[in-house]
Amino acid sequence: MGKKAAIWIIGIIVVGLGIYVSFKTYRLMRQQQDSKIKTASIPDLPLFNLDSTSFRVSSFTSQFLLIIFFNPSCEYCQAEAREIRSKIGRFSSSSVLMVSSSRISEIRAFATEYNLQANPVVTFAKINPDEVFKSFGSLSIPHVFIYGKDKQLIREFKGEASVDIIIKYLE
Repeated sequence: MGKKAAIWIIGIIVVGLGIYVSFKTYRLMRQQQDSKIKTASIPDLPLFNLDSTSFRVSSFTSQFLLIIFFNPSCEYCQAEAREIRSKIGRFSSSSVLMVSSSRISEIRAFATEYNLQANPVVTFAKINPDEVFKSFGSLSIPHVFIYGKDKQLIREFKGEASVDIIIKYLE
């Protein structure tokens, strides 16, 4: 009787683990699918300028909108900012929206350090982390979304992306 009970218990545990893993996998796949649906068109995110005034993504009307989620202390984000600065002339038909959930003072320091704040093509903004998750789901940093004039997603880059590759989608 002891062997049969142990086999039943092990069987129940294995089935339970299989159900748990299946549920978790289904939930993750569903979240990824929902995120793709949500990002197919530009979400009209509520944002804050570096002077703390509010605005929305819908205020951008350029041919292309490049949304870059970044963290000022991220080395990959810093490298991307340097590369954008060195090739800023190639973004003339675009708006570059650099968005972070960090403190405005940290975003401002980042903008100043990489000398991007003075360029009319680049806008820095703060966003509430809840808004990011609600609109995009979980994001890796840096994370780049390229939208066309029709407000539809052209390309998404998870993690660091070469600015030369990004620019190809803006031409």
